[in-house]
Amino acid sequence: MFRILALVSTLQGAPVTPAAPVMPVVSDTLSGAWQVTLDVMGNGSTSICTFVQEGEKLSGSCKNQENPAAKAEDLTGEVKGDTIRFTHGADYQGQPLTIRYTGTRTAQTTISGTVDVAPFDVSGTFTATPAPNGAPPAKPEPTRR
Repeated sequence: MFRILALVSTLQGAPVTPAAPVMPVVSDTLSGAWQVTLDVMGNGSTSICTFVQEGEKLSGSCKNQENPAAKAEDLTGEVKGDTIRFTHGADYQGQPLTIRYTGTRTAQTTISGTVDVAPFDVSGTFTATPAPNGAPPAKPEPTRR
C-alpha cells in the first residue's frame, strides 16, 4: 500500500510520509482550578481549590463554596507519581481546623482518596475534578488600577 501511495505521490509531485498516530494532549500538571467534594461522617462539602504545581511541590488555595463568608485558605502539598497530598486550614464555629487530603490520580481528570480533619480525628473521602467553567477561583486576582 505504501508503494502505491509513493507512486501516486511521485506522479503528483508531493512527498509521501506515513501518517503519525494522533495522540491526545495530556497534562502532567495539576495546576488549575479543581472542584473538591468531600464527605466526612455523612457531612458533604464542596470547595474550589486552585493548585499550582512546580515539580513535586503543590501550593495554592481552597475556598469553601457553601459558605460565601469563608476566606480562601492557603494549601501546601506534594505530588509523587500518581499520589497527591495536600493540606489547608479551615474554621468550624471559631475552631481552627487542619484538613489533610491523600489521594490518587485515578484518571486524567479525577483525583480521589481520603481526607482527615484535625483536631476532631474524623475521616472521610473526597473526589476532585476540574472546576466547571465559570467557577470562581479560590483566590480572586487583585484589582489593577
